[in-house]
Order: sequence, then structure tokens, then C-alpha cells
Amino acid sequence: PYELSEQFCGDETYIRVNGRWHYLFFFFDAVKKIILSYPVSPNRDTMSAIRAIDEVLLKMNEIPEDLTFVVDGNPIYLLAQHFFAQHDINF
Repeated sequence: PYELSEQFCGDETYIRVNGRWHYLFFFFDAVKKIILSYPVSPNRDTMSAIRAIDEVLLKMNEIPEDLTFVVDGNPIYLLAQHFFAQHDINF
């Protein structure tokens, strides 16, 4: 695990892989400037966002109480936040 801050940023963009469009989700530590997650998915959906955020959380020894994720207004991130809240992981 890394020494990370409590502030993370994330977004997604589309890229062409083997002639087909896919989505690259990426998250990084906003303070330490460390890239933490960059999964590629054929879909821009909630499960892809959950997977990307989960990759970030797995890099932490413990989840801080003041954990913050800054993302755009895409509703998949709000749904991902609700998913993690159901598992007592709040941000």
C-alpha cells in the first residue's frame, strides 16, 4: 500500500482498442499525484466505476473518515457511491 492522501480525483474517457471503442476509467491521488486505477471497459457503466474505485480502495491500509472522491456529474459515480455505502464505505 501507498502513503495516500484522503483526496482522489477520477474521470473516464473513450479510447480505441483493436478497432473498437472502450472506456478508460482513471483515478489518482489529488495531493500526491499518484495514479491509482486505470481499468479499461467496453462499457461506461456503474459496475465499471465501482471496479475503478475499488482498485483505489484496495491500495489503502484503512479507509479514512474524510475520504473524498472528486468526479464529474456522471450519475454512474453517484450510484457507485451508493453501492459502497451499502457496504459501510462512505465518501
